[in-house]
Order: sequence, then C-alpha cells, then structure tokens
Amino acid sequence: MVFLRPYFHTTFDLSRKRILDNIQRNLKEIMAYPDVHVKNSTPYQVINGKVNYASAFCSDDRFQIAPNGDWSNRRGVCLITQVYATVVYNGREVRATPYSSSGTSYSEYAILETSPGAFAITRMVTGVEDSDVGVLEAEPTEFQK
Repeated sequence: MVFLRPYFHTTFDLSRKRILDNIQRNLKEIMAYPDVHVKNSTPYQVINGKVNYASAFCSDDRFQIAPNGDWSNRRGVCLITQVYATVVYNGREVRATPYSSSGTSYSEYAILETSPGAFAITRMVTGVEDSDVGVLEAEPTEFQK
C-alpha cells in the first residue's frame, strides 16, 4: 500500500492542476473584453493598420485588410485608445482619419470612404437603441384595472 500512495497523490495533483488551469483560462475569457474587430468597407487594400491600447502591459496590434475584408484579434482586458489605417487608393497611400478615445471597451470598428480618396475609421454601432418596440397599447380603462 505504501507504493500506491505516491501514485494517487501525483494523480490528484495533476487533476487539481488541470482544474485550476481550466478555472484560470475561463476567468480570463470571462474578464476579457470582446475581440477587437475592424471591417474594411471599401474596395481598396488597407495597409499599416494599427490598434493602440491604453496600458503599457498591452501590446499594440498591427493589421492589413483586403478590400471589403475584416480583421479580428483578442485583446484581453486592454482598452482601445486609437485605431489607425492607411488605404491604397489609386496607387497612393492615404491615411484614414483615425478613431481616438481616452480608452474604450468598444470593439467594433469600420473603415469608410467619406469622399473620393478620403477615409475615416469609426466605431460601428448595432442600432439596438432604434429598434422597433412594437405597437404601444393605450392605457388600460378603469374596467380593465
């Protein structure tokens, strides 16, 4: 029996380690912001794109996006301060007006052509605040109360 004890102890330690690793992994996912997502809504190539984060502990992300393509990346608990991009328009590089913030948890951005040869990066919104709430009924009558 003495020989079995170390085996079970080691097995228990490995199982406990796996459980703790899973808990840590799940906590990181729960505590993380949604992935940053940049949509290129133009028919032009995006080069030299960059997402800047608020903390020195967060590494900035660089990206390139094909015409009408998109890019995503995990960012953990990092707040976004700026999103930059350079668009190749008729053979020349045009810097899009960047998105800037003091530090935001918003995660969805789009590169738009604001006029021929001019581009901007904007935060995408879902439009939930403008959704149809259905038919509003009149107040109940005294009889219905």
